[in-house]
Amino acid sequence: MQPLGYLALPEKSDVFHKISHEPVRLTAGPMSFRAPQPSADGKRIFVVGEQQRAELVRYDLKSRQFVPYLGGLSAYCVQFSPDGKWVSYISYPEANLWRSRVDGTDRLQLTSEPMFVVWSAWSPDGRQLTFSGGPPGKKQQIYLLSPEGGTPRSLPAATFNAGRLSWSPDGNSIIFHDASSPNYTSCGCGTSAHKWS
Repeated sequence: MQPLGYLALPEKSDVFHKISHEPVRLTAGPMSFRAPQPSADGKRIFVVGEQQRAELVRYDLKSRQFVPYLGGLSAYCVQFSPDGKWVSYISYPEANLWRSRVDGTDRLQLTSEPMFVVWSAWSPDGRQLTFSGGPPGKKQQIYLLSPEGGTPRSLPAATFNAGRLSWSPDGNSIIFHDASSPNYTSCGCGTSAHKWS
């Protein structure tokens, strides 16, 4: 989830200044910028800057209201482990995979930049997490990772651009959407390096 920014091309050159046809970055950082408007004198550009956030909430039956969950952190794709003791989530807008106990303790960041995570799921036995993602500009791959951390292991789905995914009930296969297909074709792969289903 890269922020939107602006580039500009120089227009004028003279004897002392060679013109470069390479764009010059005008913005950087976590904010996205939109709706550029030049000032009347043409020396400034005005834009709308925004940084999108989310708030994780749960519905409280007693108060009949949504209340912050896990401190109201900014996250999506919240998944609970099969035993109900752990939760995984993807930080927003950073797109890093995290896990913690359901009360927020034992929090652990499982991925970091340049990896961005699109979707994740717990294995049926709760011993592994799978996620789709990858470095920006590359096809999204499928990875396996221990909830205790470590190096993610990629599964052999290199010809696909993996999106949402889920485990089979027996834990031997992962089904996922091919995000590069116009119809989001469903595909599957085995959880061992040489097994396809």
